[in-house]
Amino acid sequence: MTQTKADRSAAAKKAAATRKRNEVKAQTAAGNRGKKAAATRQGKAAKKSADKARQSAGQARQTAAAAKDQPKVRKRDGVFTAPILASVDRGRAGSGEPVTAYRLSPNAYGRSAEAVNNTEGRFRKESDHAQTTLHVTAAGFAPAKTVVERPEGPETAVQVTIRLETACSVEGTVVDWDGDPVAGTVIYLDGLGNRDAYDSNREDARAKADGTFRLESLAPGAHRLYAVHPDFAFAWAEVDVRPGRPATVTIPLARGGNIEGVVTRDGEPAGEVLVRALADSLANCAHLQDVANELVAKQITRLYASTDPSGAYALTNLPPGRYLVAADSEFDAMQERAMGSESGGLAEAIVEPGLVTRVDVALPSNGG
Repeated sequence: MTQTKADRSAAAKKAAATRKRNEVKAQTAAGNRGKKAAATRQGKAAKKSADKARQSAGQARQTAAAAKDQPKVRKRDGVFTAPILASVDRGRAGSGEPVTAYRLSPNAYGRSAEAVNNTEGRFRKESDHAQTTLHVTAAGFAPAKTVVERPEGPETAVQVTIRLETACSVEGTVVDWDGDPVAGTVIYLDGLGNRDAYDSNREDARAKADGTFRLESLAPGAHRLYAVHPDFAFAWAEVDVRPGRPATVTIPLARGGNIEGVVTRDGEPAGEVLVRALADSLANCAHLQDVANELVAKQITRLYASTDPSGAYALTNLPPGRYLVAADSEFDAMQERAMGSESGGLAEAIVEPGLVTRVDVALPSNGG
């Protein structure tokens, strides 16, 4: 069959249209493939970004967890502060196991204590001070203190372990010289002259109507008990306590006596001279001046007094017994001389209840 020129032209046009449609289809398919590839690349990039974000978050959590266990050091007002990381456990008298409930104070006197409950006995405390005294109390244990020094440099925290010892106790009775109970007597445990007691003005115990008292939470070892009542001279007793059973003690109180006299120098009255009296039983008492200071502050007993312009002095409400008296001499020096072989310059006096013992003291001349 012979095609005419018109037929050939129509066929050519039809072929061209077919090629055009195929090109459009190919371009559309290519575009779709490009979009799909781009979407795939974007999805992979997004997934990679999400994975990186999750990894960063995980690292941040690990860093935060590690930081929680590590001491943080920060700078406040130009002063670096580091935490005290510590634990409290039973000391040599116990098992070494953690003490899980106790009260902690960053104050040497136990003020502003806060309750701590931790199954491992641990606590965390921050301090701006070069030295911090930690005071710990817990039921069934003797109070404990430890001084923590902050090391130099901002990177260092302090690790300490505070060991508590099993508490001991004392059961005592306060009586007068006739053996009758003295109710209301205040008992100080190592207290007179002890800043813990002096500054807080605490009472460690007070005798009941039958004269009895009880002290608990004592550390094992020797303690000195002071008994103070306004109608008597103060008294003291030594007691040694051990875990297991209470130590017992009886403290007798007596009416006080006085030592009075005149101090002279070159035969003339010596005013503003300090006169001290040292009881035999206090010859080995540590910090005796502090003890004497508190007795004066409480208006109980005067173990020292200054002379007036006429040279007269009065040491009042002293417990009965033997005393050494000196003018212009410190307690430490008096104790050293009393404990040694030489007691020159110390006058002897015997104090009796309700009586006045006279002791005049002649000081050496200023030029001699």
